[in-house]
Amino acid sequence: MRWLSMLWMLTACRSADEKVQKKELASVIDIPAFIKSADHKRNAGEFASAVQHYDSLLAAASLTKEQEIYLVINREMCRLLTTDTLTTVSQDQLSDSVLAQQTVSGKLLKSVVDIRNGRSALKTLHEASATLRRTGFEASFEYFVVLEHLGWCHQMVHGETDSSYFYYKKALDMAGDFEVLSPFIPRLLVQLSEVAITNRDMVAALGYTEQGLRYQPANRDLHELLTLKATLLRRLEKFDSANYYYQLADEKIQLSGDTSSLAKLLRERALHEMIVNNDSLFRFQMMRLESLPAHFANNASVSTDRLYGFYHFLRGDAQASIDAYERAVAHFSKQKLPDIVQTTEAYWVLAYLYRQIGEYEKAEKNIFAAIVYFSPYKNTPFSWEVLVSPEVANWSFNFVNYQQLAEIELQRFRDDPGDRQNLNRSFEIYQLIDSLMFRQIRAVEEDALLMFLRIGRMVYSGAIEASFHLHQLTQDTAYLNRAHLYMERSKGLITYQDLLARNNEYFSEVPEEFRAKELQLKAQIAAMKRSYAYDSREMTMLLRKADDYYADMQDKYPDYYKAKYQINSDSYAHYAGMADAREATFVQYFVDDDYVYSLSYGGEGRFERVEMDTSVTTALKVVGTQLSKLPNRQDVEAKKAFMESSAQLYDKLIRPLGKIQKSLLVIPDGVLAYLPFEVLTKEVAVSFRDAPYLIRTCEVNYAPSLQIYSLSQHMQTSRTDEVVAYSFTKSLGELYALPGTKKEVALLDKIFSESDILLRTNEEITRQRLIDDLVSAGDIMHLGLHASSSLADKLENKIACYSSSGLDQDALYGYEIAPLSIRAHTVVLTACQSAFGPVVEGEGTYSLARAFKQAGVSNVVASLWNLSDGTTSTLVGSFYNALSQGKSASTSLSLAKRQYLKEADELMAHPHFWSGLVCQGQ
Repeated sequence: MRWLSMLWMLTACRSADEKVQKKELASVIDIPAFIKSADHKRNAGEFASAVQHYDSLLAAASLTKEQEIYLVINREMCRLLTTDTLTTVSQDQLSDSVLAQQTVSGKLLKSVVDIRNGRSALKTLHEASATLRRTGFEASFEYFVVLEHLGWCHQMVHGETDSSYFYYKKALDMAGDFEVLSPFIPRLLVQLSEVAITNRDMVAALGYTEQGLRYQPANRDLHELLTLKATLLRRLEKFDSANYYYQLADEKIQLSGDTSSLAKLLRERALHEMIVNNDSLFRFQMMRLESLPAHFANNASVSTDRLYGFYHFLRGDAQASIDAYERAVAHFSKQKLPDIVQTTEAYWVLAYLYRQIGEYEKAEKNIFAAIVYFSPYKNTPFSWEVLVSPEVANWSFNFVNYQQLAEIELQRFRDDPGDRQNLNRSFEIYQLIDSLMFRQIRAVEEDALLMFLRIGRMVYSGAIEASFHLHQLTQDTAYLNRAHLYMERSKGLITYQDLLARNNEYFSEVPEEFRAKELQLKAQIAAMKRSYAYDSREMTMLLRKADDYYADMQDKYPDYYKAKYQINSDSYAHYAGMADAREATFVQYFVDDDYVYSLSYGGEGRFERVEMDTSVTTALKVVGTQLSKLPNRQDVEAKKAFMESSAQLYDKLIRPLGKIQKSLLVIPDGVLAYLPFEVLTKEVAVSFRDAPYLIRTCEVNYAPSLQIYSLSQHMQTSRTDEVVAYSFTKSLGELYALPGTKKEVALLDKIFSESDILLRTNEEITRQRLIDDLVSAGDIMHLGLHASSSLADKLENKIACYSSSGLDQDALYGYEIAPLSIRAHTVVLTACQSAFGPVVEGEGTYSLARAFKQAGVSNVVASLWNLSDGTTSTLVGSFYNALSQGKSASTSLSLAKRQYLKEADELMAHPHFWSGLVCQGQ
């Protein structure tokens, strides 16, 4: 603090004559008003002008001790601040406790000096925070200043977005409690939006941005928010809207003459034009950027070299991109506080490009620089010991960079399979990545988790490949266990979390109302997104509520939180033992761009892979196309193609598993989610009726993941006391009749004659009636209704219901079903395409069947395509007959399919008629 003491001495050593002059001047000027005017310049970001005002007051007025300290500190603060607009120290609290506030003010000034020189100021800031708490100033303006600085230091110096978000939000809450702080709210919302963007949560970022704009801010806050909104709309691929807001921001900035904001905007506009492939406008914005004063055109946030590097990267010109990014890195290295995101991006792209051209040492060097960027090892030479050290791993949390390093080592092994050191290093890094990913994850709502899983998909692809090679080389079961873990974590996590929320056998100490709140929040957020209300005040409030809820969960029920958001699967041996006990074979598939990996449990237990070549993709297409449409009796070539494709898929997907036990549990992945495995044949057959389908030798069942399957076993029940059946027997407006459902209901009535049967038909089938019955009625629910799905939109899965208005149909959507707690243990959806939907990486098929699984239903029988009304009723009758005899849902459906094949003629034995219903359950 010696430098601060010198400032005090300078202000105290003025001549007596100066003091006399000041006293005379003080009698004719309003000192508080002039201080307020200087502060206004400071708060508006006009730092040079503010410095002049503070200097004038120090030279021309008789000041109190508190005023003098205040002016000196703020003058020095404004000299340090350039493009950032963090809150500076206020005079308001100084008079109450000069000693405490003087200490804190000095620490704040020191922290800004440190930050502007690229050093951490966390220790200094925490000391200031402790001083304020100790002296009872937690509600003071200065405590607010400390919070904002802590958020900024975590964000800009350390890249720690979780900590940064915590402090910004705490400052925002404080600003909401005190009216005097309300002018700072828009800037805090800018910071929160930028943190959300870094975390790839675009919905939350847009919510914060819209909230900030509603405060009608002026000057830089307005420019920042308009630019942010345009950028977010661009990232959401709403390019026309993005262009509008870029133009609006451009006009506002030019009117104000804010060169710093203009530089930032032009960078984003150039990036926008680059992405939409408008080369002429890209070069125009770059020309505008480069014509600015050098300080603005080439500072850390608007590096022109970085933009040109990305431009060439997108257009496939590797060498030009490398040259530009190398210049950008050299430029960043000269800055005291370079932009973290852009610097690490430059290292990542350089590593990627060098890897593509086979220069692995340069690739390693660049990705090493990105990984250690936030650690004490910044600017040190490449070292494997440093890479895996706790100081680096715990500091960085950057699994994307680690993923590329692991991929570099895996590629080296592919090029030289004799060098196992590269393979071992790759495997070690993937283990580290997995631990980092699950240390970070806390799913506030589904989209955030799905974004995480899409990133994780790259990681698990390489991790499974490394595990496969090491198992092939060593036969060590440890690698089987890792492969099992990676496959489990690559799918079904959201469904698993929702099942945990409903299963009271686990974590019984968590109150039912607390679990219900989570489901309610998820439902509200999903419904808000369905109405495209991304930028509404309601969405912002919901996201905040969700954030508070998960923080509360972590605090009150840490074990429950850990099970849901730090997920660890049981071992490979555990599930292999479970399979053998059930006389079953379990198989997990993982599909990447090049291979299909299969890991089987029980029996022989194998870890295999086959190439995902054109023969496999063609066979999948042939089988899928023919299954989804009515067959033509006369089309001999189609029949031959189907049989050949079915046998080929059997060779690729089933034969590598070895001997299949009594039943087969399939955990599909990717495009395999659309394949009913029971239609695969051991050899090319000439007859649909007599083909050696897999269903003839074993029962076939499905599950989103082994963890979900395991939870379903704990909820096992076979009660049939109450049966609820829904059926459309006549046309109602746009809803045409389904005559076969009348037969299905009649069979239910006959088979379950001793049960209470509740029948809903036609006008009774309203959306609200269906919701009420799902949560309160039945052990078994049969839904013979219309349904639809969309490959383009995972929110478009829905069941058609009758509208009470009589004007048009209503609908119950999958995202509305998922948060319910459904009472029935078995739900049969003979509605069309109820097991069909878009495949979402990391979570499987987004279908109505998935929604019912999320809602806690143990057994879901659903359809992969539009079913034949007549044959479906035959299958359903046999299914319910077996179910009534105490058999499991999967066994009952397998028996029904075998019975159907025995009685069908050649045409009706086509798998289109009998394989469309699949079972997820017991």
